[in-house]
Amino acid sequence: MAATSSWVGDGGRTLFWKDRWLEGYRIRDEYPSLVVVVRPRYMNTRLVREGLQGAWLTDVGPDLGEVALAEFLALWTRIQRFELVEGREDALLWN
Repeated sequence: MAATSSWVGDGGRTLFWKDRWLEGYRIRDEYPSLVVVVRPRYMNTRLVREGLQGAWLTDVGPDLGEVALAEFLALWTRIQRFELVEGREDALLWN
């Protein structure tokens, strides 16, 4: 996995929490305290398309500590400027 990243088109094939799609980084690596409170069933199923439509907000459990809350707000801010490319499938890229 370290040798690849995802180019996000319509967001229908890239996992929100686990794949390297956000500026070449995985959310789980950039925001580890937040990922700890993500409900496990969503870790392997939440797609970028769904996440950018707001579904990631419900993936996070209710018990956010101070660091996880700061990471939550930082991630929210960071993904606001991300845009999907409708009609283009996601692609796996070699780093």
